[in-house]
Amino acid sequence: MNTISLEKKKEIFRLRLEHKLTFTDIARQLGVGRDTVSNYCKGVSVIAKQTQWTDKEIDILEKFYGQHGAKYCSTLLGRTQQRVRYKANELGVVFQHKKIIKRVSNTVVISICVKHGEVPHSYYEKKIMGCKYCKREYKRVWRKQKRKNDPIFRYKENLRCQMSFAFKRISELGQKRSYGCFRYLDYTPHRLFYHLDKIKMTQNNKCPMCDSSYNDVILSIDHIIPLSTAKTKSEIITLFTLSNLSLLCKRCNSKKSNRLNLGGYHGN
Repeated sequence: MNTISLEKKKEIFRLRLEHKLTFTDIARQLGVGRDTVSNYCKGVSVIAKQTQWTDKEIDILEKFYGQHGAKYCSTLLGRTQQRVRYKANELGVVFQHKKIIKRVSNTVVISICVKHGEVPHSYYEKKIMGCKYCKREYKRVWRKQKRKNDPIFRYKENLRCQMSFAFKRISELGQKRSYGCFRYLDYTPHRLFYHLDKIKMTQNNKCPMCDSSYNDVILSIDHIIPLSTAKTKSEIITLFTLSNLSLLCKRCNSKKSNRLNLGGYHGN
C-alpha cells in the first residue's frame, strides 16, 4: 500500500464520514489510487454510514425497492446503492425490471419512469435503458458543472453556441465580424453560410451518414476533427476554420460524437 500523508488521511476521514463519498470519488479528488484509499479505510475500519437498519428503513425498502429500485431507495434512506442492494438480497426483495408498454422503433420504447411516468426510453440489446427526460436532465447538470470547472470546455461551448446562433440568423448578421465568435475567426457569417451551402450541394442535400434529406431533418454543423481533441484556446480556434467544418443531421452528429469518422463518413 502506498504511504499517505497525515493531511490526506484526515481528508479521507472527512470526505468519507461527512460527505459519504465513494472510494473512487475520494481517490479522484485527492489524486491518489483507489486501492490506496480502500485499503486505508478498511485498515482503520472507517464506517461511513450506520450499519444497523431500523424497522422503519426496512419497511421503506420492502415497500419501494421492488418497483423503484436501488437508486430511488438510496435517495430515500441516505445509504449507498450497494448497501441497499445487499440488504434487499438479505430480505429477499427483488427489483421488478421495467416493462415495455409500446415499441416506437428499434432503439426507442415507451416504459414507466418513476419521475416522469409513461415516457420514451432508450432500448439497447434487449434492455430498457434510461428515460429520455432523466438523461436530458443529467446531461444538463453535467454540462453546467463542466462549464463551471473547465475553462477550456466553457470556451468551446461558447464558440459552438454562438456559431449555431449565427447560422440560424445569417440574414440579420450579414457581413458583421463583431458578433460573438466571429471576432476571433477569419471569416464572416455570410462566408460560413456559403461554405456550408456548398457542402450541402456536394452532399446532394442528404446527410452522408444516414441519407436523410436535409429538408426533413435538423441541420447541425460538424467539426471533422472533434473539438474534444483541442487542449488550448489556439487549438480550438484552429478547429473552427472552414476546412474543418461540415454538415450532418443533428442525430448523426450526436452519434458521431468525438470520433474522427463513423460509418465511412470522413468529412466533406
